[in-house]
Amino acid sequence: MTKNPTRFPHLDEFFRFLEAHNAESDRGAVLMACSFLENQLGEIIRAFLLEGEDGKSLLNGRFAPLSSFAARCELAKALGLISAEEFHDIEILRKIRNDFAHDY
Repeated sequence: MTKNPTRFPHLDEFFRFLEAHNAESDRGAVLMACSFLENQLGEIIRAFLLEGEDGKSLLNGRFAPLSSFAARCELAKALGLISAEEFHDIEILRKIRNDFAHDY
């Protein structure tokens, strides 16, 4: 298991992800990276929403308006939570993920 050399507890999840990510195939690595980024964007956005069911219902559930990776990317960019360069990089990964997910 990859150890957290800095001993910052907030990085423990990232180091667990990194260990699993590094053991994956190219396809699996892209899928895992995008899943991790989607979850992180959700957490960033959640931090700016009011607490309670109203905020949760925007992010959680199959038909929630902010449940998709694309919607989270767009909102994070529009709110200035990620830079244009970060948005561009995430969009590239998202498109690669979609290619991997829809083509054998």
